[in-house]
Amino acid sequence: MMDVSYYPADYTVQKMGGKAGKEPYARVIYSRPATGGRNIFGEVVNFGKPWRLGANEATEIEFFTD
Repeated sequence: MMDVSYYPADYTVQKMGGKAGKEPYARVIYSRPATGGRNIFGEVVNFGKPWRLGANEATEIEFFTD
């Protein structure tokens, strides 16, 4: 499942309302696994074990200002 997050967080609400004056400062596109109702930590992945974030997609971050 792909998801997008902006900074400022309400950028998309402002844009849809026609109130966004400029581009956001940053955008993060990330992937997250579907849990399917499972508890990931403690069941699928034991506590204390490494677990990578994402669901086979690399996270992307884009900055719109210097």
